[in-house]
Amino acid sequence: MELSKHYKRAGWIAPNGNYYGTDNPDIVYLHLGLSTALVKSGIIPNSNNPDEWLERNGWIKQRGNYIICLDSFDKEKLITPEQIKTLCDIIGEEYMFLDFVNQDKYISINDLLDLDEWELHYKLTT
Repeated sequence: MELSKHYKRAGWIAPNGNYYGTDNPDIVYLHLGLSTALVKSGIIPNSNNPDEWLERNGWIKQRGNYIICLDSFDKEKLITPEQIKTLCDIIGEEYMFLDFVNQDKYISINDLLDLDEWELHYKLTT
């Protein structure tokens, strides 16, 4: 699978802001396929469950304008300033609003540009 650093239908965003996405229609579970590709390309360490490794290490999932920043155990992750910039730069090319699905929150790209990580954390948890 080819990993893209440009907007794709589904992707993972690293704590340092690096984006890895795919539109590959042959992959039924896009994020699982992506996490496996991240292992194979040496971007993340080998793991029995690369999705869980990514979640536990601060990566966030994207599918369209849906953003998932909770891990499988419903533990919230603090979104880094670099991830906020990536959300605005990459996802913002395609969408005006982001849907933080686990928190039932919609935030416009324009509002997100004005938030730091602590303000975003507060907005997502209140």
